[in-house]
Amino acid sequence: MPWGNRWSGGTTGEVEVLKKPSSQVLDTAQSIVLSAAACWPDAVDSPADSTTGYPTGAKRVPAGSILTKVPADPQARYKIFTAAAGEKAEGILPGDVEILDNTATSDEAYAMFWNGGVFDKNHIINYATHAAALSASVADGTMPACSFL
Repeated sequence: MPWGNRWSGGTTGEVEVLKKPSSQVLDTAQSIVLSAAACWPDAVDSPADSTTGYPTGAKRVPAGSILTKVPADPQARYKIFTAAAGEKAEGILPGDVEILDNTATSDEAYAMFWNGGVFDKNHIINYATHAAALSASVADGTMPACSFL
């Protein structure tokens, strides 16, 4: 299933996180697993209605979320970046991801853009708050050749 096409009926209101298309960012998109338990506190409530397809009680990790690795996770899963001690901005989520609950059975596989992306900073969640952390990740090579316009 192509990224960003999570629902066959209705629209999810997703935004395009890339400012410019780039074969580099698409060719190097990394497959990741989002930890439902680690994302749950920072995810947004999903609108449950017939147009979105989201079930009642689900939460959503929105497109444009900054991602980081879950600390000391032997499965190397990812969560929403909050700038907590030890966190590093690792990449950007290109599409909305639904999580049903905060258990491991709701962990979701998805893609992460991390290399060579020219991102629309207006579509990056909490960009103003985390701009310095994103710049640091570009500078230290965690998110090489990325820019935010």
